[in-house]
Amino acid sequence: MQLPLRQLTGNRLTLRGAHSEQRIHLGVRLDEIVVRARLNLAVTPSPALLPTLSHLQVRLNDKLLSVVPIRADHAGERIVRTIELDPRLFVDDNWLSLRLVGHYTLACEDPLHNSLWAEVDVDATGFELAIRPLALEDELALFPAPWFDRRGAGRVEVPMVLGPQPGHDRLSTASIIASWLGSLAGERGAVFPVRRDRLPNRHAIVLVSPQQPGPEGLELPEALGPTVRLMRHPKLPHVKLLVLQGRNEQELRTAALGLILGRQAMSGSTALVHELAPIPVRPPYDAPNWVATDKPVRLGELVPERAALQLQGAHPDAVRVRWRTPPDLWQGPGRSALLNLRYRTAVPAPTDNALMSLALNDMAQPRLRITVGLHEGEACIRLSHNGRRPPAEALDALAASRSQGSGGLGMGLVLCQRVMRSLQGDFRITLAPNEDTTAILHFDETATDRAETRKRGLALRLSP
Repeated sequence: MQLPLRQLTGNRLTLRGAHSEQRIHLGVRLDEIVVRARLNLAVTPSPALLPTLSHLQVRLNDKLLSVVPIRADHAGERIVRTIELDPRLFVDDNWLSLRLVGHYTLACEDPLHNSLWAEVDVDATGFELAIRPLALEDELALFPAPWFDRRGAGRVEVPMVLGPQPGHDRLSTASIIASWLGSLAGERGAVFPVRRDRLPNRHAIVLVSPQQPGPEGLELPEALGPTVRLMRHPKLPHVKLLVLQGRNEQELRTAALGLILGRQAMSGSTALVHELAPIPVRPPYDAPNWVATDKPVRLGELVPERAALQLQGAHPDAVRVRWRTPPDLWQGPGRSALLNLRYRTAVPAPTDNALMSLALNDMAQPRLRITVGLHEGEACIRLSHNGRRPPAEALDALAASRSQGSGGLGMGLVLCQRVMRSLQGDFRITLAPNEDTTAILHFDETATDRAETRKRGLALRLSP
């Protein structure tokens, strides 16, 4: 099985800086085990990198696998390597780490110099895996695996065996299951090939009733009601069949709904759906994969894990958050969607010019720039953004050091000012025509506490 990095990352991959690192996730399905693996690596280093000192480290799950040296004849040329991987290192969730250790001079050097880079070819770089299927237990508690496995990569394919002459009711039942599995697949996409009376050679879903019995070779006991049954393929022990049985089409539909709505309570190889609670009517715009339109939505709800919202390093990749909105929403004139962004960052070094920018569907949005240094002879942190400016009421409240209201009328600015004054510092807002809004945090820094000031973290809340 070939897995190029483009399929795992979807983006170009560039290592920048003296010690930059990129991590790529690779999942192994629950019903598979890796028996042989190799990594094909294709990378082009900067021609300015010094040989013998510069190299590329390759790790899998934090274990060092290989060090690729950058020799004199590699300057600006494509390096191709094949690295054999120990299959015992692979677990359910794996992380491939590529780290560049780069140097461009033997004297003092800037670790962020623009000559320190290496470009990884995401089409030619990837995994070659030999996979052996595992025979899972007949356990409904594992559902939706192995039909849908979050660890898998690529499009989800679930064949459905519907009988020799599926009618409207049976097609409706099959569409219920397909719709639910498709919502889980998300951007990976899903297809559902239809079979009539033959079993496929992979995990499949089979609908059976006395009027349209199962395919030849599939032996099933008589159904006593809406039944969900998990069993092995009669010819392939590692392939699972999810069989929905009923004495009529209505019971088949009940079995499908019971599987989706009550799967958390199912265990073992067989479950009989005795009663199905009434399904409440869904309100408008309540599709599972659409963001809610009647309440604020946290970014943490839109990513698989909170670590996806964390970045580190001198040249980190972007935090990408994907979501879907109803296609018929309309933003009236003068209205806009609000993003309240709360984040924490370490204070950049005085030589840095840190920048945080936002982009929506590849369209530039407000940006925030953080600089640390001297302003009018005093140590300060400057925060500049090109988003919406504070209202006049908020600036008046800051000048008076008090606020009589809330909801954007200056209370936050006043609190910031009081905190800074408690540290013998000051807080000011500067506005100039056609320029960014800038907040300046002045510190009364002495030689004895300068090191301590640089260690302080900075917690910010940005509400553009």
